[in-house]
Amino acid sequence: QQQQQQQQQQQQQEEDENEEFIRFYRYKITEFLEDMDAEHSVTAHTSLVACALWHWVGMALIPWLVGEHLHGGSKATVPTSSIFYFTIMNMASMVTELWIALHTADGFKLLCNCTENVHGALRCQFTKASTMAAIFLSIVARLRCCNDNHALQG
Repeated sequence: QQQQQQQQQQQQQEEDENEEFIRFYRYKITEFLEDMDAEHSVTAHTSLVACALWHWVGMALIPWLVGEHLHGGSKATVPTSSIFYFTIMNMASMVTELWIALHTADGFKLLCNCTENVHGALRCQFTKASTMAAIFLSIVARLRCCNDNHALQG
């Protein structure tokens, strides 16, 4: 019986340690970003602003970075370096957004249940579909901006 009590105490201690390790913000992401006392909220907000600035400045720099390689008309081409540049910028923004989402309980559930959410979106379940659509539209919007920039140069 003492062994069982020791095992239960040890198990309880491990659970307590795990609870201390994983602390999620219980509210929405916007509330997490606004709460100056929440751990990492200031860094998260600053990171989002930095990603937005990097994206717009990066898109504005495309004509100077790859402008001589852009050709319009019937033989229009988009340089591989430009696609690589866009991919790096997009992935950095996505990783930042995922890092921020992981700070909230809902964001953690979203990532842990990713396959179920995609499956739910394919079955037209509104909440799961809207979340997946928001992520997809975020990527499409960045791509659209990049493509518009190439079209202007061509």
